[in-house]
Amino acid sequence: MGALPREVCHVQELVKVKVDDPERLPDLMAALLTRIDAVATQTAPNELEVSLLGSRNAVADVAELEQRIRRWGEGAHLER
Repeated sequence: MGALPREVCHVQELVKVKVDDPERLPDLMAALLTRIDAVATQTAPNELEVSLLGSRNAVADVAELEQRIRRWGEGAHLER
């Protein structure tokens, strides 16, 4: 499963997610994309731009994304 182009869907909030080890980025991206509401694009060797589709507001999107990253494991953080 790949990322959808941004123009295909309404994006509420793009959040930058950085990983400490660029070799782990594909694993994080795959983990995030297992959920149908996630759109993720790699923007740098250690960075993704992620948005969550749905009716949540931006604050709820960020909180949900933080939870998903925490469940994924150590070594990733949101950049605001």
